Amino acid sequence: MGVILYSDRVANMTRMFNECLWCDEPLTKKEVEHRGNYFCDKKCYLTSARTIRMGLGRRSSGGKSGIQPMLLGLCLKTLEQNPRGLTLKDVIAITHQDYSDYCKLLNASKLHHYFRIYLNPSTYTCIKTRSATVYQLVQGNCLKDWLRPKYREYLETLSI
Repeated sequence: MGVILYSDRVANMTRMFNECLWCDEPLTKKEVEHRGNYFCDKKCYLTSARTIRMGLGRRSSGGKSGIQPMLLGLCLKTLEQNPRGLTLKDVIAITHQDYSDYCKLLNASKLHHYFRIYLNPSTYTCIKTRSATVYQLVQGNCLKDWLRPKYREYLETLSI
């Protein structure tokens, strides 16, 4: 197994879209090399960088649970760029290739549960075939459209 250089890993961190991941406003900041700027301002970034948890509660045992909406948004942007649909393994592979530093903790089984828990059911469709389940994005352009209302409201009340 070869060594992956840092320069090779971040070389493909380019913007694949020109709208804010949280609010769908045009991105105003210039793209920075080796860093993805996917938000129109600091408020949108901080809102989508917070971790949301199932049931919006804190774990009493400590540790992390839940997911950053930003990761879900990047996966959904990958689905949006592939209108014919993708399996979740393909979504993870393409998202990891395009946004390498942002999707390290995701795998296909986790993503299935995150979609079911955190996203509006009308946002995507599942087409089950003999070999795999293909997911397609149906509606929405940003995280505000894709998240269930209770999670969106929770994040907006916590933002600065």
